[in-house]
Amino acid sequence: ALTLAVVFTGGLEATALAYVAYGISAYTTAAAVLRVYRLAKRGKALLHKNPFLHKYLTEMDYRAEISLYLSLGINIFYALYKAAAGIYLHSVWSGTLAFYYMVLSTVRFLLLHSVRGKERRLLQEYRKYRFCGYMLLVLTVAITGIGICTIASEKAVNYPGYTIYAAAGYTFYNAGAAIANILRYRKLKNPLYTASKVIALATALVSIFFLQTAMFAAFGDGAAWQKPMNIGTGAGVFVLVAVLSLLMIRHGSRSIAALTSGSLQTDMPA
Repeated sequence: ALTLAVVFTGGLEATALAYVAYGISAYTTAAAVLRVYRLAKRGKALLHKNPFLHKYLTEMDYRAEISLYLSLGINIFYALYKAAAGIYLHSVWSGTLAFYYMVLSTVRFLLLHSVRGKERRLLQEYRKYRFCGYMLLVLTVAITGIGICTIASEKAVNYPGYTIYAAAGYTFYNAGAAIANILRYRKLKNPLYTASKVIALATALVSIFFLQTAMFAAFGDGAAWQKPMNIGTGAGVFVLVAVLSLLMIRHGSRSIAALTSGSLQTDMPA
């Protein structure tokens, strides 16, 4: 760090000292990353000593249930907050966001109420799964309203200072985790858990749209191409969420038809 500071502050980028500093920097960066990885493994081992954390890290169904609790709490808070802001400020933007979070709260409450049951009934689970697909179609209405308000009124989420970079990192991590969780939880063959992860993917897509509008607001300087790009991304999110909802409805309907015809078992042990 000291050699790099000397190089950049002294304008020595084209000297031999710069190449020495770059080599030292590359070595220390690699060593630090390796050390962090080893420390992370030790920290994970310590986490497993706690019974609650061990259960969370090892049992996928328990992890999904905790995730539903957290998501439901956050969604309810934002729904109430945005609804109050919309009423107080007479803001269509806040009202649209309130409707969006209300739909998410409804879906996650339904899923959480279902997964807490002691006895699994696959037919009922697929009916709830299909219903979540219909609710995703309702969510597209909220997404359309959010997109119209964002583009027509030039609304955007504002992040103070450098927090926008943290928000960007979290948004892309959330999107990647949502895709990975859909693939991971399909192995459990539990339609309720799968539905919860599809909902998480839909919200991650909307978050990407929010992030884009925030980045344009912070760094776009009012460029003419911002509006067409926001329209394109908003339309893309709408189409993807609509496709997800239709796939859920089709898969749920086919599974229900197979179960009611007697080709699959409808009751499963907890």
